[in-house]
Amino acid sequence: MRNLPRLLLGILLIATLVQAIAQAHPDHAFGKPLHFISLEEARELAETEYRIVFVYVGRHGEKTPDFFEQPDWNDWIMLDLLVRETVGIMAGGTQANEIVEQYGVTKLPTVLLLNTDGTERRRLPAPISLAELIDELRRDLSGEDTVKRIRRAVAGGGLREMYIRERLAQALMRAGDYPAACREYLWCLNDGLRQDLTYAAARRRLFLKGFLQLAMLYPPAREALIAWRSAREQELRDNPDDHNLARNWAAVNACLGDREHTLALHDALPERAKARHILFTESMPLMIDKRRYREVLNRVDPTRAFRQDCALARMRGRAYNEGDGAEFERGTRSYAAARAAALVEALGAVGKTDEAVALIQRIVKFYDTPRVRGWLDEGVRRSGDEKLAEFWKSFTKPPPPQTP
Repeated sequence: MRNLPRLLLGILLIATLVQAIAQAHPDHAFGKPLHFISLEEARELAETEYRIVFVYVGRHGEKTPDFFEQPDWNDWIMLDLLVRETVGIMAGGTQANEIVEQYGVTKLPTVLLLNTDGTERRRLPAPISLAELIDELRRDLSGEDTVKRIRRAVAGGGLREMYIRERLAQALMRAGDYPAACREYLWCLNDGLRQDLTYAAARRRLFLKGFLQLAMLYPPAREALIAWRSAREQELRDNPDDHNLARNWAAVNACLGDREHTLALHDALPERAKARHILFTESMPLMIDKRRYREVLNRVDPTRAFRQDCALARMRGRAYNEGDGAEFERGTRSYAAARAAALVEALGAVGKTDEAVALIQRIVKFYDTPRVRGWLDEGVRRSGDEKLAEFWKSFTKPPPPQTP
């Protein structure tokens, strides 16, 4: 982290952007889940990519739901199904009028699910919440026709197999065929994440989230994850410079809620091993928790690391700042602030009060929320630095009331 190359910084940025919009198209509204293209173009695109068409038709002049216009981190996690299995469009103006007439729409807003030939699959109630929308969409995409459609995509080639096989695993899980879903997830874990680095960067976390959902429904899937972890741990010990495998292995540990395992392997690998540097990034919060402050600071320049994390977060956009797990997702403001708050603790604990104070000021200037202040408050308290605590007390003290 102390000498992170610019190239790696760019790769990390691309990975975080791609993650939200799984396979973005040129016509895709940047940072939004819906396209602004014609219905005919959407049908052609859906046929090419073995998807269905999602159409949102709103009232003229009425505000569109925020989860379409300004989706936050939690919204994107849910919208993943919509983005991956449909070509979604926002119909307005003349196009909206044509759709209303063609499909006999009598109430607006309306959501239509269409086959690629234009026939109507389903009409969803609207207005509708995001949770209700995804539940209805999941219900529609749980049939055998969806599984067959995605199998045709796998057999047809032309699209990147890694993405399609993950779609197939999800469809099989929705259809209740858990053993088949587990086989597809394992294929993605062994081949997709291993061979396709772009896929790994874009989908690693969401892929494993799906695998974990399967494991909750089908215990052999969790056993398969644990068996994979054991086999790959020995492989990492034998090949300690395999950085992509290290990322995948650490992500599986995080998915299983076992970051201690990641730290243990980090400690066992050679000092200069590439995999050890990857595992350090994943293990740093736990190392801070275990008060291994000097070891962390020997590896990280706090000011430089925070500056790099801030640059990623600014370029990625505000939609990803908050939400469950955002502090573990590189490229979010929450991640930048959480990591920096941990480094404030480390600096204070080793007596570098002035550096800790300066870092606090940078953090609050960058992203000042109650949650961030809570992280800072905890870090200052754990550091045991009395001077830092005095500064923090004065820093957070409300200003005196203005005299009239």
